Amino acid sequence: MNEIELQKQSLNIEEVSDNIVICDDESLKFTFEVIKAIRKQKERIIEYWKNTKESAKKAYQAISNKEKEMLEICENSEKLLKDKVLSYKQIQEKKQKELLDQAENNRKSQLKSILAEVSELQKQGDPGQAEIKLSESKKFKRINLTFDLFAKENKITTQKRWKCKVTDNKLVPCFFNGVEIRKINIKKLLEIRKENPNVKIPGMEFYQDESVVIR
Repeated sequence: MNEIELQKQSLNIEEVSDNIVICDDESLKFTFEVIKAIRKQKERIIEYWKNTKESAKKAYQAISNKEKEMLEICENSEKLLKDKVLSYKQIQEKKQKELLDQAENNRKSQLKSILAEVSELQKQGDPGQAEIKLSESKKFKRINLTFDLFAKENKITTQKRWKCKVTDNKLVPCFFNGVEIRKINIKKLLEIRKENPNVKIPGMEFYQDESVVIR
């Protein structure tokens, strides 16, 4: 059976299903037969596309693996270089801070020396010279230096992002400030209920959902 024939059968089943009206046992029996026919049709469709899907899946996986392998080389190299740039930036920033700290210490030392001279001149009764020296101290304002680590075209731009890691998952709540931060594992809850049908879990309600089973 080819694709066109399968498609035609599916359309015929669709047309029959649309026109079915269940009004007595006979029509109910016919409906069951149609449902069984649909199941067989689904099996035929699945079987028809099975080999094609498997071949396509293998081809896709092979291509994806090759792509991943090639990308990983590039991504690892990019990360390596970015780490080197970041390390260089941090070293330069440390040097910059050391220079600024040294300049600030020199400023404070010179200012302290001048103020000491001013105090001594005042003690010696020479307010004129003391005033001159005091005016010199105003030149030693706090130094505000800036350093460009690179020329403008090579400016390092970084981005800081907060990250988090779980240190004890038993302490992490389901909700925080009204926002759900943990998804509820329904499958596990049903497994718990299966082992203990009378279990009561806060915030959960077990109920039965009915569906038609055709054998």
